[in-house]
Order: sequence, then C-alpha cells, then structure tokens
Amino acid sequence: MTMKSNPELWILLCVGSFLVGSLPFGYWLAKTRGVDLRKVGSGNIGATNVWRTCGPSLGLPAFLMDVAKAYVPGTLAGNWLALSGFSPEAAILVGICAILGHTFSPFLRFRGGKGVASALGAVLAATPIAGGIAFTVWLAVFLATRYVSLASIVGVIVAPTAAYFLGAPTLVWGLYGGAAVLLILNHRSNIVRLLNGQELRFGTKKEKQGEVRVSNSENAAEIGGDKSGSEV
Repeated sequence: MTMKSNPELWILLCVGSFLVGSLPFGYWLAKTRGVDLRKVGSGNIGATNVWRTCGPSLGLPAFLMDVAKAYVPGTLAGNWLALSGFSPEAAILVGICAILGHTFSPFLRFRGGKGVASALGAVLAATPIAGGIAFTVWLAVFLATRYVSLASIVGVIVAPTAAYFLGAPTLVWGLYGGAAVLLILNHRSNIVRLLNGQELRFGTKKEKQGEVRVSNSENAAEIGGDKSGSEV
C-alpha cells in the first residue's frame, strides 16, 4: 500500500498521530506538583526539564511517555497497513507527525519540547535496529559528557546514518535526515553554548544553581522563537 492508494487513510493517520504527539505529558506531570515547566529550569517541557525540576519519579515517566507517543502510533499504523501490504512510509511518516505534534503542541499555543524522545520512538517503530544504535550512541555520549544536548545532536545524526547503512529505503533515511535537521535547529542555542564552553552538564551542582538564570534568559529568547535548554 502506498500513500496514493488511499490518501484519506494516510491523512487520518497523520493527523491522529500529530494530535497524540501534541499531548504535553511532561508539562501535565509537572503540574501535578504545582510546577509550570515553562517558568522553571530551562523553560522547556521536555523530559529532561521534568527530571531536573521534579526528579526521576516524574522525569522517567515523562521520557517514556514522550517516546511512546511516537512509537505507538507508528507501530499501530505499520501493523494496520501491513494487512493490506506494508509500505515503509507508514511507520516513519506517522511517527514524524507525532514529533511535529510534540514540537508544535496546540495545547501550548504551538510550542513544545525539542522532540528527541519522540524521535527515538518514531525511529524504533520504523527501524528498530537503527533506533537501538542511535539510542546506544546517545547514552554513551551522555554518560561520557553529561551533556544531554550534545548526546541528542549526535544521536539524531546517527539515526539516518545507521538507517542508510542498514539498507533502509531512501525515503526512510531521507525523512530521518529531515527530522534530524529540525531537531538540530531546535538545539541551536545549545550548540552556541557548547562552543563557548557555557553549556550546563546534567545533574551537576552548577546546573542546579543556574536553573533560574537559564530559565529567565531562555523565556525571553522564546519570544523570538528560540527554545533553549538541554532537553529531550
């Protein structure tokens, strides 16, 4: 099955995935403790900021939920369409719509997280081996440096590279590449801080002391459309 054979179904799947992806689980979880993620830490609604401000008891569920909201729609779409002849566009296109939903959530006036966790879910749904490689590299870089932003940037570059060398269809690794560009752009302020030696390492005392300062400067930056902070 291809997109041309049933465009209405594809539109339904993609819109549904976008809406699922737009559910700001991290924001809602933090709200259960009276925390508005947009006003603390990095000001981002991603799982890293949930972990940083509310601890692992909410940070880990936020991460898993952000992964799942791209993985589940992508997997269900792939399995459903497989009944009529699987097309490789299925899981990845639907998963990318979830990433876009997370990044541009209508629940938060079309602002959201940076999309790395949701991107992991999308890649795992469409190409599990490439997703596993990307996550392993992300984890290795994070453990070595404690920079979530650097690990995320490297991870999103590895995903399309791994898919290419594993023989994935051109459309699949090409879409991975496009998603990687978006995610790297979401980290542009992190890149500047990394180059200037000003990026905060995850879990350090300095990071905790600098949370409010980072939040204030980055909330101002968001007015101009820039979202900062080492987030997934």
